Amino acid sequence: MNNQEIEVKMEIKDEAQIENIREFLQENKDQSWQRIDMKAIYYDTEDNFYQKHKIAYRVRCENDCIVATYKSGKVNSDGLFERVEINKKVTKLTPDINVFAEDKDIWSLIKTTKDKKFLPIVITDFVRECIELTWLDSKLEVALDLGFVQGRENKAPICEVEIELKQGKIEDLLSLKDELIKKFGLQISAISKYKKGLILSRTNLMSCFFIIFLKNNKKGRIYKIYIEFVILSNENVTNFIYLRSFYKKRSCVNLFNLNFIKCTTIVKIVKFL
Repeated sequence: MNNQEIEVKMEIKDEAQIENIREFLQENKDQSWQRIDMKAIYYDTEDNFYQKHKIAYRVRCENDCIVATYKSGKVNSDGLFERVEINKKVTKLTPDINVFAEDKDIWSLIKTTKDKKFLPIVITDFVRECIELTWLDSKLEVALDLGFVQGRENKAPICEVEIELKQGKIEDLLSLKDELIKKFGLQISAISKYKKGLILSRTNLMSCFFIIFLKNNKKGRIYKIYIEFVILSNENVTNFIYLRSFYKKRSCVNLFNLNFIKCTTIVKIVKFL
């Protein structure tokens, strides 16, 4: 099994585009669409060992199959995820990391948690429609995911496209990404479903759509922006927060890296508004 996963994720902001996206991809298909019901639980120890080591550990039902997965890696400025992914078929949804004992590269790190208590921290429940296709010189798998992610009592919708490189060149994957963005106005996502769930679990105030006005100093233009996620806690913001900006009836989405801003600062901004 290939343990390297290379993919991009894009948010579908207009669900009316889903059928158009499906039809466009159908023209380049190598096989028919496959439907998979995905129900996953992400686990961590009481001391947050996996979060501290930037590891996602989940157990997921995929139709009639149950799969335990270890993931770790990075995402770059183009929204390209490059991660180690190790999957093991299991028989139950409860956590048991001993299934990874034969994978020496990761077992040396996670074996210290084999006797610890695991807690469910994020839940995802969505339907995946996936298809393999040829784009330029590469084999790609494209998935349409519709459902929700939950962290504690907070939920957020999942409505996204994933493109995974199965064989070929990263440049071809990025080419299809650019084509879908151009045709259907998709938004690059640098946040995984798991990371969204973590944001939800740490958020005390959800569905907060605060409108603020920012002035562009160079051109003097006024941008209206609303915040989709605001994290109200005392820890540093280590995630990307989506800001959707509107100007002259044109919608574009930007990612702002707010690592250097504390959540308490954001709270003050919200109160000021």
